[in-house]
Amino acid sequence: MRRREFIEVAASALAAGALVGCTSREARDDASSPVAGARKPMNAAAFHAARQFAETPFGRIAYVERGTGDAALFLHGFPLNGFQWRGALDRLSAHRRCVAPDFLAMGYTEVAEGQSVAPEAQAAMLVALLDSLSIPSVDLVANDSGGTVAQLFVTQHPERVRTLLLTNCDAENDSPPPALLPVIEPALKRSTVPTRIVWGTGDTIFSPASPDYLDRTFGSSRGVRRVEGAKLFFPEEFPDLIAEEARGLWGVG
Repeated sequence: MRRREFIEVAASALAAGALVGCTSREARDDASSPVAGARKPMNAAAFHAARQFAETPFGRIAYVERGTGDAALFLHGFPLNGFQWRGALDRLSAHRRCVAPDFLAMGYTEVAEGQSVAPEAQAAMLVALLDSLSIPSVDLVANDSGGTVAQLFVTQHPERVRTLLLTNCDAENDSPPPALLPVIEPALKRSTVPTRIVWGTGDTIFSPASPDYLDRTFGSSRGVRRVEGAKLFFPEEFPDLIAEEARGLWGVG
């Protein structure tokens, strides 16, 4: 797939951030206030002000977190960053400690010299990030190339995933990147992690057959919801829908 080839070539050269907001005193106050942080929607400045960094062997990993309790980990697509999930964090931080990192070579993450940024390395980086934040397990939410990493993560570290919510992303039936080979289908079939697939039907990148493939492949699939006309990055446009599906999968009100 040409897009995936482009990702491999371009990932190491991505700029440090697509959305650099002015960090005003008001934005810092919004981000740091426990009450405001739990209820006020985050604009670009507030999200920027809330960004933190975790030191890991993979580099300084940028992330934003909101809420308390059991953790949920949000994985963005290419060439975006954690800002993609701001609406979901606004709506779900009352139920989870929501963490939205920037992948290696994307957003504000500072990659260690010589560090691979392939999907396998991204999954390993997430383990290091969670360890640095003392998070033993997560509810995983992923989109686009983040879905590739999510599938690798859930097969390699099933004990660290409570649930998985996948939106439009790579699937083994649809020209997968090399990281999905050798075949991971048997591992997905063995997975006992409750998995829900939400798929925008207006996506022109990934195959419309992929959600059904994922549904029948994941051992504990909770079915597919199609979002009519929604395109690849629809989670940013429809955060209420993502929050609704996440709450249903998590079993919270």
